[in-house]
Amino acid sequence: MVSQGTAQATNNIDLSNTPMIDTCPQMNKDVSYKADKCEFTPERWESYQTDFYIPEQDHYAWNCTDIAQDHQWQLTDVTQQTNSLGISGELGLRLFDEVEAKLRLAYGHEWMHGKWVWTGNTIHVQPGRVGWLEMAKEMLKVTGKWEMNYGDPVAFDPGGNPGGYHYAWTLFNYWQVDAKKDGGRTVVFKDRDMTPEERDRICGDHGNGPGEEVQILDNGLRTTPLPATQPDLLKPRTGE
Repeated sequence: MVSQGTAQATNNIDLSNTPMIDTCPQMNKDVSYKADKCEFTPERWESYQTDFYIPEQDHYAWNCTDIAQDHQWQLTDVTQQTNSLGISGELGLRLFDEVEAKLRLAYGHEWMHGKWVWTGNTIHVQPGRVGWLEMAKEMLKVTGKWEMNYGDPVAFDPGGNPGGYHYAWTLFNYWQVDAKKDGGRTVVFKDRDMTPEERDRICGDHGNGPGEEVQILDNGLRTTPLPATQPDLLKPRTGE
């Protein structure tokens, strides 16, 4: 962060213990002193696909029959936003709106909001095998700076560098990441052989081992829940 407009005044405001971004009018945060204006300027953007992960409503499909069976999944993906300052949506909604507005104006890109639902093609699960789906999604990251202006000279670290009391401060290298609107998603089918223990537990007479929630479908496939995972939203996929 840097400062401008060094001043000597009797109404200096010491904000040493206050995060700079919390003083912005767009933040839903109670602080002792608010900036008159905070403005975001985007400086660069990038898009990339995440590593593969397990989306919501995914599940294992176990083929306990002697022939290949068809199965269709429906997946749900909820957008996630993260930023360099760890600001939650509850506190920073208007702040995020400004970042997206400036992103759209400067580069013509937007983030996705709400849920993404996928109903894919029918997939063949071979006998004696278990199948599931994994997905990667395209993220959009914007990096820029926040410029803050104050009615009185304020200090965020009077004893530090640059320190001092100033009417204007700049917070550099703020970034924000979310799923790209109309961005690509890659859904892949994975499968493997059942282990003998799994075959006995899933395909046995009861088909319901300890802790398993087994649903038997009309074609003989059996499904069990598959807990969702989350990708590293800041890490571009390096390989298949």
